Amino acid sequence: MKATRYYSFVAGIALCTVLQPAEATTIPVFCDSNPNAIGEINVNPSGTGISGGFTSFVPAGTPSLAGAAAACGEHHYNWYQIVTADNQPPPGLPPPYVDPPPGGYPLAFDPTWADALPWYYDEYAPNPVPPGRNVSNALQLSSRTHPNLLDFGDFPGGGNGLNLSFKTWLVSLNADGSLHEFDSGFSWNFSIPAAGGPGSVTNIVSLGDEWFTDPHPPTAGEYNNIIRGFAASIPEPSNLFLMIGVGVLLVVVRHRKACP
Repeated sequence: MKATRYYSFVAGIALCTVLQPAEATTIPVFCDSNPNAIGEINVNPSGTGISGGFTSFVPAGTPSLAGAAAACGEHHYNWYQIVTADNQPPPGLPPPYVDPPPGGYPLAFDPTWADALPWYYDEYAPNPVPPGRNVSNALQLSSRTHPNLLDFGDFPGGGNGLNLSFKTWLVSLNADGSLHEFDSGFSWNFSIPAAGGPGSVTNIVSLGDEWFTDPHPPTAGEYNNIIRGFAASIPEPSNLFLMIGVGVLLVVVRHRKACP
């Protein structure tokens, strides 16, 4: 879950774990203004989680994330992830729910702050920092964005017998962090044995591309109906603390897990 976003995908190697190329899933990314793929998503099981990223193909010669966004009339990219099944759901958050909730997870479990937008990596830093929270630069979108690569990593944890299912989409955003459109995505499962031990990832499946392959953008139940409490765009500074407070009040038992 968002807690484990410290992993980076560079040249097929995660910061902590060598990826497994045989398990790789590659998903093309298109936009309506370009008949050719503007890039691709690569995603792999990596240790007890998942690592990957979006790489741009455009412009020719010097491809970049900025070039891909410009080619499609967008500003930048992030990820949107939901938990679609959870046999140990957080109180008050039956699946499907957005991973993570606005403001971050409970202070007693993980004091790391998260922003009020529904995207996986934080679009902005808090001002002021809520009491008891800390801010990790590694979870800021700016730290996950490279000239031609947007990282993705998630390494869930939880109790014995945990079974989770996720859907994860690349999202194209406007300059203020508001949604422009959903791009390609993938679904995946994570489980921990009932007797304990390391968790594992299974069933990485492409959700297709919005325009040129079998499309599976989020349904209303996977987006519109579950983003209440999130901001639609980056809040004004005067409203920022109020938005953060919404997330602090949520009672969530999920986790953040650093790189082992």
